[in-house]
Amino acid sequence: MQEETHVTPTSQSTTVKRDVARIMRSVTSITTIFAIVAGVAAVCNALFIVFVGFFLGLLLTLPHFFTLAMSKRASGVASQSILLASTLFYSAVFVFVFYFHQHVDGKLNFPALLYSLPVMIGLWITAGLISGPPDRT
Repeated sequence: MQEETHVTPTSQSTTVKRDVARIMRSVTSITTIFAIVAGVAAVCNALFIVFVGFFLGLLLTLPHFFTLAMSKRASGVASQSILLASTLFYSAVFVFVFYFHQHVDGKLNFPALLYSLPVMIGLWITAGLISGPPDRT
């Protein structure tokens, strides 16, 4: 006789939640890495000096690196959703400042990106607070 394995709805629900959280983590990580690459490429293209543009681009996308690090540690769909929202929010602010918000003399207004930091910090804190213990998988 074969033994039947009994799957309870609770264990199945937990497995589904864990799988959705993994998928969300992947989506957040891929989106954040794409935002980093796009930000660095945009700055390099605007400055015409690849070396300076590369390091300035890395500096300007520093909030994305923090979001990426938090995404690797945070578990849960809600915290990953908040981190994804923070990536999309900072990317939208970056695009607005980089392409549409310029000084009268034509210079780019990079310090305007600092205005988004209070919102980013709030999103990071919220994601950290609602996240459970780090997933060991």
